[in-house]
Amino acid sequence: MNSRRILLPLALTAVAALAYQGSYMVFAPASDAVTRAIAVKNTDSISISGTNVVVTPLGQPQSMLPISAIADLRILPNEDVIAIDMDRATVFNPLAFEGVSVEMVDKAVTVTSEYASDLNISVKGTGKSVKVYAAAGLNLVLDNAKLSGEGSAAVNIQTKKASTITLVGENVLADSAPYATPTGEKENGTLFSIGKITLQGDGSLSVSSAVKHAIASSKSITIKSGNVTVTGAASDGLHADGIALNGGSFTCAAVTGDGVDAGAETLVIDGAKVNVTSTADDVKALKADGDIFVRSGEVVFSVAGGQSKGFKTKANMYVEGGVMRATMTGGVVVTNGDPSYCTAFKTDSAFVMSGGELHVTSTGEAGKGISTDGDFTITDGVIDISTSGNGATYVDSTGVTDSYSATCITVDGNAYVYGGRLTLRSSGTAGKALKSDLAMVIGRPGEAATRLPLLPAVTPAAEVPVAVPAEAPAADSPVAVPAAWTMPTMPTPK
Repeated sequence: MNSRRILLPLALTAVAALAYQGSYMVFAPASDAVTRAIAVKNTDSISISGTNVVVTPLGQPQSMLPISAIADLRILPNEDVIAIDMDRATVFNPLAFEGVSVEMVDKAVTVTSEYASDLNISVKGTGKSVKVYAAAGLNLVLDNAKLSGEGSAAVNIQTKKASTITLVGENVLADSAPYATPTGEKENGTLFSIGKITLQGDGSLSVSSAVKHAIASSKSITIKSGNVTVTGAASDGLHADGIALNGGSFTCAAVTGDGVDAGAETLVIDGAKVNVTSTADDVKALKADGDIFVRSGEVVFSVAGGQSKGFKTKANMYVEGGVMRATMTGGVVVTNGDPSYCTAFKTDSAFVMSGGELHVTSTGEAGKGISTDGDFTITDGVIDISTSGNGATYVDSTGVTDSYSATCITVDGNAYVYGGRLTLRSSGTAGKALKSDLAMVIGRPGEAATRLPLLPAVTPAAEVPVAVPAEAPAADSPVAVPAAWTMPTMPTPK
């Protein structure tokens, strides 16, 4: 082809060598769906030997392509993206001679790479699945892709390095049972990676799983931007060891397991809009075994299952900003004499609030707004909790009749109310506003009386009658503020 772009047909059998200029030499297939290409800068030579085209990459073994398998040769501008077009059932592979092979079978694509640099892959159209084996990281663009994942994950990333997934347009991923997972591999969700996943972009992603999690990683998941929706899952919506929701939106409903499960690591919400609807028993809307941090953004969750939780951590929860709104309708489950409650915020250690807003409406029996096994501390922010579920009696594991009731805030440790504004209403039988098993401190010790919060007079709700055996020792009475009270805004301590 000359500078005026006039095509000069020439039989390959009559050519002894090929000279080229540009960025890529492209070998278009005569029958195969995969178009192979090689970067000019990475090529030592391309020549004709009998009935074959001989390609010699720099520092790589020679490759031979039968002339009969080549429909045409072209030179294209620089491009290092493996482009998968599911609608046309075609693949463009610019790294075919640099250790990257691509196979497409019935719109299921497998990429196997020994390439030292990160792979760039784009997927568009309607197909089955994309699976990537790579030694390096992955940059994957989903461009209006709809993948059904028949008998497998829709997107399966088998690289321990970090992967970035960019969303363009509207993307839909699904799966179906059973997975035909090779021995020794993991495949735990419709969108799955054994390495870190970062989701970003201006597009959307809708994911469902009939087999396990919707989106899962053996490492961490970060959502930076884009609109991600889980429409259903046999287990969790998001599942990883560490999750950061730093932007965009995440919506989750109709999952059998937890909405968000950050595993043994931390859960951080800093700028995202999060909405989780949970109806199953004994699950969590948002969960982490490590600390939970809410710094900014908006979190809305609705929990209806018995003994289910909104936020749940085995460690500490820190609320530094943002707005959270919870609707809790689940009830109590008593197992072996031990009641477990539907609770909006449950921590096995401390609950610390220094900013933001927290709003809870709980209507289930003995529902809890905040329940912490450690200390409760608030220095700033707004807490507004309303519980209306009634209390009741139960028989504990020793055969003794006891009672439970709804509580806005339950603290097994010390309660330190140093600042912020609390509005607590508990209208059910024996309901309590704030209960602490240890000390309760309202305001900083030593502050002027005019700076301390005011606790308006209230009328306690009726207690649940409990028969106490005569021989039972008197229990230490926890400190409790009954029924309802509102604490005016207090200055943040210096």
